[in-house]
Amino acid sequence: MTLGEPDRQPVGGAFGELLAALRCARGLSQERLAELTGVSARAIGDLERGATRRPQRQTVVALADGLRLDAGERDRLARAARPAAGRSGPAAGDGGLVGRARELAGLVDLLDDGGVRMASVLGPAGIGKSALAAAALARVRSGTSVGVVRLDSLMDGADPVEAIAGAAAVDGRRLVLVDDADLIPGQDLAALLARDAGLRLLVTARTPVRVRAEHRWPIGPLDQPAAVGLLARRARAVRPGIVADEDAVAAASVVRRLGGNPMAIELTAARLRTWRLSDVDAALAVELAGARDEVLHRVVRSAVGRLPGPDAECLTVLASLGRATPHELRRALAARRYTTDHLDATVTLLAATALISVSGPQIEFTVPRSVREVVCRQPVPVGIEERTSLWNWPPF
Repeated sequence: MTLGEPDRQPVGGAFGELLAALRCARGLSQERLAELTGVSARAIGDLERGATRRPQRQTVVALADGLRLDAGERDRLARAARPAAGRSGPAAGDGGLVGRARELAGLVDLLDDGGVRMASVLGPAGIGKSALAAAALARVRSGTSVGVVRLDSLMDGADPVEAIAGAAAVDGRRLVLVDDADLIPGQDLAALLARDAGLRLLVTARTPVRVRAEHRWPIGPLDQPAAVGLLARRARAVRPGIVADEDAVAAASVVRRLGGNPMAIELTAARLRTWRLSDVDAALAVELAGARDEVLHRVVRSAVGRLPGPDAECLTVLASLGRATPHELRRALAARRYTTDHLDATVTLLAATALISVSGPQIEFTVPRSVREVVCRQPVPVGIEERTSLWNWPPF
């Protein structure tokens, strides 16, 4: 390629493809666009190849200014960035749901009823709303085009209503899962349904969205057999054979203390790598004394508090992002002068302790909303002043 010649190389993702097309249409190389925008040529290349899939809002604005886009082109570029930030796309499978067969079957039947405009999976933090909704979305009748928007992970400054509309516009999707819908006013969802008569929504929320079209699908704690089964499954993953017949009493006590909350059970099961079940039960008796609705947050705080310093730092940065690829996480850590020498070991530990999840063929780290709420609100550890802006993350 001759210096100054528009470079045409493989691109990745809707945003990357559109950016490359707009740049080439103006006869600009990546280097020249970098000069016009202040965005590095390497960053532009990463965006066009899909190595970076969540451009910051200011980056999108700078690129639009440098390319001198008209209003329509600016809107197209912004829309292409928003689904990537909200992670629109096909839903996952059932994710190994335990004890939710009846709820899953009923929810699928509800979604297969074409007259239902919006179904809301409701329940407290950590109860498994997202997993159930994703499993149901994967099982709706064939021919139903679906999309996903996770409001907790939207790009800074993104308009949630437009993110949902953008997800619905991709390939004519008519059923969109809106995760954490309590982060958006109910009237906004009602207006979106009113302006698009063919759109249907499956939402998850901690409390009812209070939209006239809403069909509420509340889910509660796992019953004891299912809760013990989940504890056994997760325990075997960290130490095979840990939940034997002689542990049945302690297992029942543990899940009772945790209120049958799936996320609390998963976090607690991680402790069984080095603890006996009876010891975990005794520790919970102290840690959860007097706890009611805050059981999950206490369990999360305990899990975070047991992390070594460098791993806690990594979780802090990842929690500020909510969702990131390994490349995005490394860049964020480097920008805050945190070491990435042992990042593989760190994310393995965080995943093993259920503080993050790892998914997708291209690998993506996700911090559950309940973990973010705890991590981003606790005091700044002494000597880590750089973290101040992260701990002051906006309330959820």
